[in-house]
Amino acid sequence: MLAPLPPHHAAHPSTTQPNPAMKPPTRPRLRLLTLASALCGLSAAAAPSAPADTDQTVQLDPFVVTADSQTEYGVTSLQGATVLNTPIREIPQSVSVLTKDFLAALGAENMQDAMIWVSGVSPRQNVEDGTVIRSFLTTRTYNDGVRNFDGNYQSDLADFDGIEIIKGPAAAIIGTGEPGGYVDRITKKPQDVDQGYLSVQTGSWAFYRAEFDQTGPINPAEGIDYRTVFAYQHNNTDVVGQHQGRTVFDPSVSWKPYAGTSVLIQYEYQDAHDPWNFGQPFYSVGTGGTATAPKDADFNFFPRDIYQGQTFSGLNNLVQNLRATVTQKINRILEARLIANNFVGNVNGSRTIMGAQTVNATTHDVQETQSYATFTGYIKTFNTQADLVATYDFGPFHNTTLVGAEYIWNSDHEDDFTGVLPNFDVQNPVNNLPVPTTLTQSENQLQQTNQEGYFAQQQTKLFGDRLVLTAGIRYDRAWITTWNYLVATNAFSRTTQAQENWVNAPRVGATFALTKQLSAYGIWSQAESPAAQERAFPNSATDFTILTAETVARLNEVGFKGDFFGGKFTASAAYFDQSQIGFFESTVTSQGVTENIIVPGALVRGLEVDTVAGLAKGFWIISSYTHDFQYYNAATGVPTSVVPKDKFTTYATYQLTKKLSINAGGIYIGPQYSVNGAQIYSRGGQSEFNAGLRYNFSPQWSAGLLVQNLTNKLFVTALVSTTSNWVAPDRNWKLSVKHSW
Repeated sequence: MLAPLPPHHAAHPSTTQPNPAMKPPTRPRLRLLTLASALCGLSAAAAPSAPADTDQTVQLDPFVVTADSQTEYGVTSLQGATVLNTPIREIPQSVSVLTKDFLAALGAENMQDAMIWVSGVSPRQNVEDGTVIRSFLTTRTYNDGVRNFDGNYQSDLADFDGIEIIKGPAAAIIGTGEPGGYVDRITKKPQDVDQGYLSVQTGSWAFYRAEFDQTGPINPAEGIDYRTVFAYQHNNTDVVGQHQGRTVFDPSVSWKPYAGTSVLIQYEYQDAHDPWNFGQPFYSVGTGGTATAPKDADFNFFPRDIYQGQTFSGLNNLVQNLRATVTQKINRILEARLIANNFVGNVNGSRTIMGAQTVNATTHDVQETQSYATFTGYIKTFNTQADLVATYDFGPFHNTTLVGAEYIWNSDHEDDFTGVLPNFDVQNPVNNLPVPTTLTQSENQLQQTNQEGYFAQQQTKLFGDRLVLTAGIRYDRAWITTWNYLVATNAFSRTTQAQENWVNAPRVGATFALTKQLSAYGIWSQAESPAAQERAFPNSATDFTILTAETVARLNEVGFKGDFFGGKFTASAAYFDQSQIGFFESTVTSQGVTENIIVPGALVRGLEVDTVAGLAKGFWIISSYTHDFQYYNAATGVPTSVVPKDKFTTYATYQLTKKLSINAGGIYIGPQYSVNGAQIYSRGGQSEFNAGLRYNFSPQWSAGLLVQNLTNKLFVTALVSTTSNWVAPDRNWKLSVKHSW
């Protein structure tokens, strides 16, 4: 999805005149210009080109993208994904943005619903909120540029105004750990105008959902505003006997006690049960399958309602998150921000672990061995981040310098148990197998991590802002201490502390305005992990060791961004060469499960194109295309899993009348590969089609209908292994009624 490009000749913040429509200067909104933003690039849903004074939005508060910097399917600047707010033209990297209007049109309630529409990105099975970006696993998520809890915790999109995705290593901004990319969600924040909505939905599989969102001023004279977001959902799934439920409550309040000072307090509460979705297995009995002649991954051999995880497979999470953000304008050059975040979560779940696939000699049914696994976990995380920005002119150069520091403390206590289940008949599945009565404790650990990072970034504009140079560096290190629980003595024993050495993450890029409508950019970025990290459990036969080799992720990318016909057509194109040396080496758990899904040493070269076309008033088409020329293990030549050769998405919306609008979208995913040991499988191209309509009875009341997977065909979005894949749901519908004020 593309975002429109601001005119290259717009005045930079130091020369822009105030907007008379803004608040009086006695209580202005804060403006914190972000260099970190300039280190990333964007491909987001687009809208008409912004007028010449659009950069005034950036002047107001570079830490906060205000409402007038976004339109239905486009944005003019980034917010959280790069820490600060920067015009899109100055970002030398491919980034996708899903706006709140686009998410609403899709009917997306979770990350998987949304991420499938992003070029170069696939939803990741078995990790809630996880994604695969350009063949690399991404586990962590960020809220407003601040690291969120890592783990099996599915977010609800009711609390977010949009999602920003940076393609490729972004370690100069966020630190090490995510070589594929960086996923940031923009949280809803208090506004100074009374507004809100209430919506209710019903649909397939006894789906019920309600959302409430209210914001406005508490004390306008003191600059105190509030916002309350509530969501409740309960539904079955296309798997018989499986259900999902969620209660979300997210209040927030902002306060501007003085001119140039802002305080934001946000609280998140979620109590949820989500299926631990490992997807549908495919037929795999027998030998064969090579890189040149892969074996077919035949899903159609099995019943449509089969579910690898069983009906009792699910995750329960009760999480609470409290965040405080303080921003302060020090003088006309310096501005600062301090964020403190405290997360507490109780997460537990159970699932089956599928094993070998065999054929019953008597019935000739295909069967899979399976074991039962369950865990309980208690997580506490505290992280804080401080940023200082200087905006100044030095001769003909306009400069922005950002320096900052981040500290994270995490404690994770987890108990794991395993049991044995009978073989699973995939042709005649029994989805209500009892939980094993005998369980064996396989692991009990308390792990504590302390991590610190320091970063500096520089942006310099030349030749009337036609040339923008960016550079950044970040240094991180961490200490990991693990304690084992000894059941016999009811005590903990400390193992050897593992310390990660300092690692660095450099990043350089440039954008150049070739014309008023067309810009070119290039970037080089690198992220490293420690050369060695060991977590050992020597006192138990069931303990395991994780060893890593040095991981170096590199990105070379060039591209173009264009804004033509007065914003009626926007486009971006990126050619990337992304590689990773090292990943988990022989990471095997006590259950004998290999943890690495993506083959070590992955290499991917590809092309991404995003376009937005306004064909007529009220008629927009948003499209994206990804083509991967190469995606394989550089050492072995084995194809990389979860990477389609081609991916094409298109979404159209048309306002038929003043009251009636329709939309339709389609996703095509080309051939994919899966690697199971020495076997290589493939699945051919497949498509999914969605449609919807909305009718506005009045400015306050509206109703909508959405239908997903119109053709009711099996749609495998992530081909991983014979027993674990991401499979989109069957055809389903949702009917909604919304009241706005």
